[in-house]
Amino acid sequence: MTEAQWEIPPLDGAPDIARGRGAGSTLADTRNWAGFGLLGIGGLAAVIAAITSLGGWSEGALFLVVIAVVAVLTGAALVFEQRRKQQQRERSRELNGEVWRQTVPPRV
Repeated sequence: MTEAQWEIPPLDGAPDIARGRGAGSTLADTRNWAGFGLLGIGGLAAVIAAITSLGGWSEGALFLVVIAVVAVLTGAALVFEQRRKQQQRERSRELNGEVWRQTVPPRV
């Protein structure tokens, strides 16, 4: 290993903005995909329920509305739970100082 592979942490206590979560990081996290999939299914079921209610099939529309509500609530719960877990992981990493242990080589 060469010295060019290691990064020195800021010494003045300045925040490190390069390691923070940026725009689109929630969508890029694959742990959220199950929740986003359920949100999509719920939205699609709501649209189909609206179309079937216009067609005169009120029983089928009611069934699809129930599916849409359950899918949206479950999907939102999954996304928020993963977001809460991610924030807990980041807080514990900051408290333990693991971020800098990975970037500064140990003294030999």
